[in-house]
Amino acid sequence: MKVVVTGGGGFVMANFLRHWLEAGRSDTAICVDAAPLDAAASRYFMPVADRLETIQGDVTSPAGWAQL
Repeated sequence: MKVVVTGGGGFVMANFLRHWLEAGRSDTAICVDAAPLDAAASRYFMPVADRLETIQGDVTSPAGWAQL
């Protein structure tokens, strides 16, 4: 299964996203956030980085959705 998470660089959604990926053996995820992941978030996602794609974009605009 693939899940798209908006705001994945924030505290709540980052925790959800990592938990989701650690719980599923073959799940993959796309993390969409308006800002690039900072160094702390990048380190936090290291254990699941092979199944995580990050996209910097604004989901409130059509151009943001076009990136997906």
